[in-house]
Amino acid sequence: RIRTIPPRHNRPTATITRRRKAREKCGLEPKQIDALERVTAQHARNHSEVLQHLSQEVTRLEYAATRDERQYDRVDPDNRLIAATLEAKWERALAECEQAKTRLAEWQAQIPQAIPIPMELRMAFANVGQRLPHLWPSPPRKSATSCCGCT
Repeated sequence: RIRTIPPRHNRPTATITRRRKAREKCGLEPKQIDALERVTAQHARNHSEVLQHLSQEVTRLEYAATRDERQYDRVDPDNRLIAATLEAKWERALAECEQAKTRLAEWQAQIPQAIPIPMELRMAFANVGQRLPHLWPSPPRKSATSCCGCT
């Protein structure tokens, strides 16, 4: 039984190669040009999520500090050991709350700016693929003998 191999032009890789060459010939695709805008939009979404998380953390820590203050205020002054423990707990909660507020303020100061791409620049980049051989000259070819004398 003889096994036949299908002709090369019928293989899927040949089709893929032809499509790739056609894409390379036409230059950059719009999806490649829009990549920067997609990345900055995702960065802005991530930044807002972090801000929301930090804001919720500040709210939670403020509530915890208020709860610890109420516990300290309710303790009998004659129980000095318990009062000292509750006061230390309250002070730690206040310190954590201040640290969270500082982190939130730092993140709020780092608001990411969107980078708009003008339409003229988009069109210039869309056509650069076709003009690239003219814009980028080929490197000079080395002579048959190199600088050190070896071929």
